Amino acid sequence: MGAAWEKAAVIQQEARREGFDWPDVHGVLDKIREEVEELRQELEKGEEDAISEEYGDLLFSVVKLSRYIPLDPDACLSLTNKKFAARFSSACEKASREGTPFSRLSLEEMTRLWEEAKIEEPAKKDLQKLF
Repeated sequence: MGAAWEKAAVIQQEARREGFDWPDVHGVLDKIREEVEELRQELEKGEEDAISEEYGDLLFSVVKLSRYIPLDPDACLSLTNKKFAARFSSACEKASREGTPFSRLSLEEMTRLWEEAKIEEPAKKDLQKLF
C-alpha cells in the first residue's frame, strides 16, 4: 500500500504496545461504522476540511482492521479490482446487447445488470484461494 498506510500502521503498532487497542476485531468494526456515519454527516454539510478529516479517520480505522485480518490488504484489493472490472464489463456488454449504452441506463437498470453479473461471475473461486 502507500506511505500513509504504512505510517498509520506504525502509529497503531506504537499505540498497541502501550496497550491502547481493542481486544478483538469487533471494536474495530464498531469504530469503522462510527466513522462512516461521521463521514456521512460531514458530506451532508459539505465542508471540505471536515470531510477530509473524517475520511482520513475512516481510512485510519481500515488500516487498523487489516491487523485483525491475516491477509495481504494489497492482494485483497487487487482481487476486488479484478472482480469489479469483470462485473462492470459484463454489465456494459449486457446493456449493449440489450440495445442501450450502459451510461444511458437508469441507476435501477444499471443495478439490475450489475446484480446479474454478480450471479454469473467466475471470480468466486479466486476468493477461496485467499483463505
